[in-house]
Amino acid sequence: MNLNFGNIFGENSACRKTNVTFRLIGDSIVPVEITKDIGINPLRSFAKGEVYKTKRGGDRSRSTGHWSISSESIIKSTSTEDHAQYILEQLEPNAKIINKYVKAPHIRVSVIFWWEATDEHGGFTLSSDTLGRLCQLCNDVDYQFIG
Repeated sequence: MNLNFGNIFGENSACRKTNVTFRLIGDSIVPVEITKDIGINPLRSFAKGEVYKTKRGGDRSRSTGHWSISSESIIKSTSTEDHAQYILEQLEPNAKIINKYVKAPHIRVSVIFWWEATDEHGGFTLSSDTLGRLCQLCNDVDYQFIG
């Protein structure tokens, strides 16, 4: 039986904003090495202990390391599927290298879905293929719903 559900992965009128982030965090993160290994420039990265300025102008040091890429400023769509596909296009060519980080005991590799509703409720749909492929590249999946 072939059911036609239309384009359930297309633009989402209940969505104000969505994006997908791929993130590595851990005390042993060395951003320059990860960038070289994966071959992608991060959106955001820092090493544990790196000093940064707070909003009030004080100095603080990073409590852990971080390296991430995101679809946020790249994909202009309310389709979370489109954002997830972008992340897959960036990462899958280097899946073997990424798997090294997934297996590392002191690094947490996450895929994070951000979804903001236009009203008080809503949600998104991903294909099982897309979700399965993303899960091969991480330790966990985080969902953040803002409504």
